[in-house]
Amino acid sequence: MAGAILCKMPGVLTLLTPVIAAFLLAKPPRIGVAKQLALSYCITLTLVVVPIVIFLLTTRQHHEKSVLGENAWALMVQVVTNVKMTYKWLWFYWTPPVLILGLVGFVFAVIKRNREHLLLAATSLVPIFAFIAISRVLFSRYLLLATVPALTLVAGVVTVDITPRIARLIGLAQSAAVRAVPGILLCVVVGLFAWKVNWLVLTNPAHAPLPRADLNQYVERWPSGYGVAEAAHYLQCLARASPGGIVVAHHDLQDFGLKVSLMNENRIAVRHLTMRGENNMAKLVAWSRNKPTFVVLNRPPVSRTPSEQPDSPELLKVADLVQSFQKPGGRASVDVYRLK
Repeated sequence: MAGAILCKMPGVLTLLTPVIAAFLLAKPPRIGVAKQLALSYCITLTLVVVPIVIFLLTTRQHHEKSVLGENAWALMVQVVTNVKMTYKWLWFYWTPPVLILGLVGFVFAVIKRNREHLLLAATSLVPIFAFIAISRVLFSRYLLLATVPALTLVAGVVTVDITPRIARLIGLAQSAAVRAVPGILLCVVVGLFAWKVNWLVLTNPAHAPLPRADLNQYVERWPSGYGVAEAAHYLQCLARASPGGIVVAHHDLQDFGLKVSLMNENRIAVRHLTMRGENNMAKLVAWSRNKPTFVVLNRPPVSRTPSEQPDSPELLKVADLVQSFQKPGGRASVDVYRLK
């Protein structure tokens, strides 16, 4: 649990899972389980608090983003927006059959008091409601925490509740293979809703009909890897042709893909440099006197704050744009400049 929390704030939701599991599955008396949970949470708290305290004592930069400081009206508007977005994402990614089967599974779990299925339903619904309630910025990937238990619940309701009832209703033979036919048909129905999108995501994500937020993140805008591999290959070819290697400077700290692509290139020196100010431009010119020097920039800039964006007019005084690798959609690219 501590590892999940330190990796990403949504990991806080993992704190609820042991409590829910103990409440639904543990048999009375629960004092032994309660002691084990208390010990587990104490260890988790220690592992989480220590690195956070060290971080707070050693950094001067803090970002405070929370809905808790919002007024009631702004919070309500944000929650309504989150509900609409979550509904669209669930309908698209989970598909209507899975949503319907999940609701059927929840109803069956309540009626039959199936504790295992109630646990799956709870661990599916709690993350969704939590993100809807507290998120100022919501992404579809947040649904991943709920997806695994939801699909397990659907599988359970199909095999335990629906398939046997259909088999008895239409009088199928007692053979397990024959009685599995209704479940197989349900899987086929689910597949009919999902196969096209899944196939495009696997083979050609740029043409998959993804929601706009996901297209921006994973295909068309700077977080996507499109254009980065091409720029890295272009720079690798230039480095091979240069006896002493080359220097590659980048402006954005978020250029992880470029740095990873070039990390094992001994002939390429990758350096971070803010492309603003006379001193930094002078550094570029000084580097170019020793080795061919290139600058890689995202277009449009990653930051929306003008003071944090590269000064392109000043850069063009000392460098030329030599290659531009566009991302799908044509609204963004990875640009490569060469010092004159």
